[in-house]
Amino acid sequence: MSAYDARTRQSEERKNEKRNAIFNDAASLEGNPREGFAAETCRQFKRLISGSYVRCFDFDCSDARKMLVAAQEFCRTRAEETSRHWYLPASIRAWLPFAISIVGT
Repeated sequence: MSAYDARTRQSEERKNEKRNAIFNDAASLEGNPREGFAAETCRQFKRLISGSYVRCFDFDCSDARKMLVAAQEFCRTRAEETSRHWYLPASIRAWLPFAISIVGT
């Protein structure tokens, strides 16, 4: 095998390693729990992950990685919003008996 062939093979192996890492990260992100998310939010999240696949298939691994980071940030932000929606009613229910007892006295 010539030196050129060896370098080409190593280059291809590195590209495949990068692509496989992106595919693994995307699969991991897709497995994140999304309970409580609206259907449109789930579609937007999946669209971001799909965009990373497309970029990866085009051998644009750096932009594919950016899309995965954006998808992860999107999921985290939506999860925070959902937890705020859960927290507010729960805190009102916990606070209401105290408020009633204070007003009643």
